[in-house]
Amino acid sequence: MRLINYCCAAFLLSLSAMLYGCELTETPSSGDSLTPELHITTTKLTVGGEGGGYVVDYSVKHRIDGVMPEVELLSDWVDNVEVTATQICFRVLPNNLREERTTRLKVTYEGADSHSIYITQGEMVLNQFAIATTELTPDKFTVAWTPSDQTMLYIPNIISVDYFTMSGVDTEEQFIAEEIKYFFNVAQGANLTLEELLTRVDKVVSGEFTSTYMGLMPGSRYLAYAYGISLDGDEYEITTPLHYELIAIPMQELLPAQFNIRTTATGMSSIRIDVEPVTWNSHYVIQVIPSTSMYYVPAGEQLPMLSIKGMHNTFFNQVKSYMSGGNTSQQYLDKFCRRGVSGDTLQLEKGEYMVAVFGVGAVEGGVAMMRTMPQVSHFTI
Repeated sequence: MRLINYCCAAFLLSLSAMLYGCELTETPSSGDSLTPELHITTTKLTVGGEGGGYVVDYSVKHRIDGVMPEVELLSDWVDNVEVTATQICFRVLPNNLREERTTRLKVTYEGADSHSIYITQGEMVLNQFAIATTELTPDKFTVAWTPSDQTMLYIPNIISVDYFTMSGVDTEEQFIAEEIKYFFNVAQGANLTLEELLTRVDKVVSGEFTSTYMGLMPGSRYLAYAYGISLDGDEYEITTPLHYELIAIPMQELLPAQFNIRTTATGMSSIRIDVEPVTWNSHYVIQVIPSTSMYYVPAGEQLPMLSIKGMHNTFFNQVKSYMSGGNTSQQYLDKFCRRGVSGDTLQLEKGEYMVAVFGVGAVEGGVAMMRTMPQVSHFTI
């Protein structure tokens, strides 16, 4: 009996060892595989309004030979996607809205859970242009426009600040709309599309652009401005906000000069004005200003800059009008201005008047302008 029990125990022990040995040497069948796992290093991305190229790293655990991640674009302002062995590359276009925007890229890999890359882009970059003014003198100045995007089409120009007061235009959007409306009218009159007109007259440019301006009013203010535009026949899209810089044209230096001014009543409504230059030997102008004018200054009071600019601007505009007919500034001086001793008799309505006399001249063929401080005398009819 003991022998039988011993043999049974030995048999069971041997059977147990055999089963244990099978468990240690078992391997997976050829049909088994490990599930791929996709990992994205950056799932939230914040980019500037100017856009640009971006790269997000990724990895795949248990890759499948020959299989790459796929990227689904959910907005049209992200493009140029390229997937390498470890990176997802893409481009974010510049934001043309004055508010931030969001989108996401959906990344999938065969057999793995999908992931998303969330992109938040800042609002439109307002400063798309660097505008610099150089050689600023009363006679001329130069403006250079440098866009941040050298391939972008844009319209550069200058305009008097007085335009906004006279026109009532008070927003950037309204200004652009009014300018494009003007271009449309000119294009239709010339039987051209908007694109053809702006291209032919060089109103649209790309890259750095420089222009020199002459013959503008000294003491006045201008805006140098620019805005991006895309054109297709009569279709257009404004691609940037209006950007501008203020240009204050300096007044020319006014030299001291002395004139002897004598006024003599020659009748009930007539006055003779005689002028003798004492320290000025070139052309000069005589202006008679009634007391109803905003430029009139009572006797004994100092001339304010408003009156001096008013006298100068009146003369300056007369010269420019004469030159617009093909004449020169020098021809105007010789024909309408005085030299040496002069005298005139004028018929005027009853009232108080101020006589202003000032020297004038042109520099390097430019528009003639006031060159001396005005000297004034008063009379009453």
